[in-house]
Amino acid sequence: MTPAMLKMLRESGHDPLDGRGYGVELRGAGEWATARALVAASLGWIEGGRPQGSELPGLFFANRDGVAIVAAEAEDDMPW
Repeated sequence: MTPAMLKMLRESGHDPLDGRGYGVELRGAGEWATARALVAASLGWIEGGRPQGSELPGLFFANRDGVAIVAAEAEDDMPW
C-alpha cells in the first residue's frame, strides 16, 4: 500500500450508516492512477469523470475493506 493510496482511503472517510467511504474528487492523472490502483485491489470504486464517460467529476469511494484498512491503521496509532 503506497502513501498515496492510504491518503486517498483516509480522505474517503467513513459513513457510519453503510460502512463505506464518502466520495473523494479525482483531480489530475496522479489521483486517477491512485484510485484505479485501489479499485484493482478491490478496496473501492470510481463513479463519474471523463475517463468513465461522464461529464460529472470523478469520485473515488472506499468500500468496507478500504475503510477497514484505515480503521486498523488508526487503532495502531492509539497510545493504549
